[in-house]
Amino acid sequence: MLERSLVIEENFVGREDPLLAATLINLARVHMNQQHYSEAEQLLKRTLTIQKKSLGPEHLNMAPTLISLAEVLRQTDRAAEAEVLDARARALRANQGER
Repeated sequence: MLERSLVIEENFVGREDPLLAATLINLARVHMNQQHYSEAEQLLKRTLTIQKKSLGPEHLNMAPTLISLAEVLRQTDRAAEAEVLDARARALRANQGER
C-alpha cells in the first residue's frame, strides 16, 4: 500500500519533492520491520538526499533519518558506518539545542 502511495505521490509532486520524505521514511520502516535492510537503506539514503537539498545539510529534521539509517547499518554488520551517522545526528541536535 505504501509503495503504491509512493508511486502516486511521485507522479503528483515529482521524485525529489520534500513532501515525499515522510512516505519514504514510513516505507523504509516497514522494510526494516520485515528485515529487508537493503530496501530500507536505499529509501533512507534517498530521503537524506531529498532532505539535504530541500532543508540544507545541517537541518535538525535530518537527525531521525540519520538514526534510522544507522540502525540499518548496524543490522547489516556495519557498526563503524553507523557510528558516523549517529555522531552526525547528535551534532545536528546539539547545534539546534536539542538533547
